[in-house]
Amino acid sequence: MLLCTRRHSVRNGRKVSRRRAKQAARVPYTGVAVAVRGPVGRSVFQPRRKEVRPAAAAAAAMNTLTIAVLAACALTVSCQLVAAPVELPQPYSFGYVSNDIEGSHGHEETGDGSGRVSGRYSLSLADGRTRTVTYVADEFGYRADVVTNEPGTESRPSADTTFTSSALPGPDAAQAADAALVGAPFRASS
Repeated sequence: MLLCTRRHSVRNGRKVSRRRAKQAARVPYTGVAVAVRGPVGRSVFQPRRKEVRPAAAAAAAMNTLTIAVLAACALTVSCQLVAAPVELPQPYSFGYVSNDIEGSHGHEETGDGSGRVSGRYSLSLADGRTRTVTYVADEFGYRADVVTNEPGTESRPSADTTFTSSALPGPDAAQAADAALVGAPFRASS
């Protein structure tokens, strides 16, 4: 029995707010119980069975399928990962020289089985400029010795490289470079 007053409603002898009473009136009672005869000690009431919705069942099946596919992919990838065999350095040696009308250049290099590499490359241009670099690369790093006569270079060490230059230093270098360009034959670029 529901009695409504101005502020409160009375339901089965208890005071409840009007709002609560309206909410209770709108929502149907879903806890239907069925009386069952059975042996003593068992419950005489069984709750209403929960109905299974097809959309929820399909979503659960899809989630299960997604997890199974991802697990299969992870297993496949982990089976394909194989550590590459570590190969020790092999001794080698190579070299070449190229000559043309502009000058010549070449490169020689030798590597032993312990990872040490040494070599030399050179450049000699038709106008007389030369550069030769001799280098070593090993457990102590890369070290080079550069011998050149190119204008604008000076004989001084830089990091692990030593420069030996026979070019004229300072303002004389610019005059010598201009004289070398005037005396060099003109070649049109093609």
